[in-house]
Amino acid sequence: MAIAEYPEDFPGIFPINYAAMKYQLKNDQLTQLDGDKARMDIGREECKVYMQGAEDKPALAVQMANLWSAAGVRPA
Repeated sequence: MAIAEYPEDFPGIFPINYAAMKYQLKNDQLTQLDGDKARMDIGREECKVYMQGAEDKPALAVQMANLWSAAGVRPA
């Protein structure tokens, strides 16, 4: 369940069925951190920074494909 408060104290309630949502393994558990000038996407295999107004091409991209094996962890 996701709840959002809109202007004029209007609550929005949205049911979310995560089990029905299927993602590629590399996009599963993607975290997006929004800032005033950029957004950082942190995923299982890569980290990307997108500048405001330029979301088609990352300003910075770091591949972390070997992160799991280096840590001795096998992703589920």
